Amino acid sequence: MDYATPTANVSAFCRAVFSKVIPREFWGTLEHRARNEFIFYQNVDRFVVLRRFESLSLHQVSQGIKVSPTNSLQPRRTRSFPPFSVY
Repeated sequence: MDYATPTANVSAFCRAVFSKVIPREFWGTLEHRARNEFIFYQNVDRFVVLRRFESLSLHQVSQGIKVSPTNSLQPRRTRSFPPFSVY
């Protein structure tokens, strides 16, 4: 236990890495961004303090996350090309 790192330090490191890796648009629209980010980092803290045989389900992690439909979620229209012709 002499070389153990406090969970607060591990959590702070994970938060710092995630804040650099995850783009701001990932968190959603302006109205949900702060809340979604807060919930995500709260779950990072919960994950870090788990013991050996404890688990965190996907349902627990996604609980409270708000998703609003945007244009970026709509299928993109692709240019239609004429069918290939066989020579």
